[in-house]
Amino acid sequence: MIISKTRLSERDLRSEFFAVRLQVKIAPLSEIKEFLKDAREITPDPDDVEYFALSLKHGCPIWSHDKPLKKQNTVEVLDTKELLQKLGLITTPKEP
Repeated sequence: MIISKTRLSERDLRSEFFAVRLQVKIAPLSEIKEFLKDAREITPDPDDVEYFALSLKHGCPIWSHDKPLKKQNTVEVLDTKELLQKLGLITTPKEP
């Protein structure tokens, strides 16, 4: 499915995944254990508790298009456009 949507060859896609894996760090549960209780209280989706705990620990936003996650005011949740804006990769038109 990813190949058809990106039009990358299988070889190029594997290369991209490899590059991403070099940048991703797997956080052991023990690293976020102390944040799990607070994360459970604020997340609108119990399936996302670990992501909220990581966000609380590191003070960083969550990247998601899941709109219910924005229904809390503790953790910043960014969609792709917002993330790209925050990274300065796209700009928004100025209001008149």
